[in-house]
Amino acid sequence: MAIFTPANGFGGPGGLAYDEGVLNRLNARFKAFIEPCRKEFAGARVLDLASHDGRWSLAALRVGAAHVTGIEVRAELVTRTKALFNKTDAAKVRFLKGDAFDIMPALKKADQTFDIVLCLGLFNIVSDHDRLLRQMAAFSPKLIVLDGGLANIDDCVIHLRSEGGALPPEAMAEQFAGPEAALGTASRGALELMARTYGYGVSYVDWETLALESRNCCEDYFNERRDGSRIKRFSVFLRPL
Repeated sequence: MAIFTPANGFGGPGGLAYDEGVLNRLNARFKAFIEPCRKEFAGARVLDLASHDGRWSLAALRVGAAHVTGIEVRAELVTRTKALFNKTDAAKVRFLKGDAFDIMPALKKADQTFDIVLCLGLFNIVSDHDRLLRQMAAFSPKLIVLDGGLANIDDCVIHLRSEGGALPPEAMAEQFAGPEAALGTASRGALELMARTYGYGVSYVDWETLALESRNCCEDYFNERRDGSRIKRFSVFLRPL
């Protein structure tokens, strides 16, 4: 059953402005890295990093999560979460505005616990990947779901690039000192090494085996970029060794 539909608030009058291609991509991603983990989500407390408009927080509730805490730096996206959650669901979620690197230590200090951490689209727009993994692992989650761009190589490297204006202005202002940011894309080898140092093994979703109705808007999961960087999108599960 598709989660991301106009009937669930993702489009149509009064809903979020998601077009058909984006809805197909979101439902394909749900099939890739949420649906296979239904048993692990059942009754789980979930931390949703860079929670955007709450879409993956809602998906977590739909597969049985007991509660979700979202962290999002952009105020307008935190406001948009209100369009998705009915009264029953609203009691099971909370969204915190701010930088995940600042909020995670505060949650840990307050003895907050999480069974699952969602890191969907954040890992490839930071420069301190090791710090991010360390902070996630500090909660000792049974599962970390990571989705984003990785260099498709075994060497342990991080490709840094200059991003000027690629991120929303509020995100730039909150997280970086100026209008330009040095962001990094880790390789598969680097991710696996960093995860192992915190006691986690890495497994990858094979998108080629997914029974998708369409690959519309999902090309980056199947093909590397044409710029020679070897970067493609991966869906990854990190579980304790």
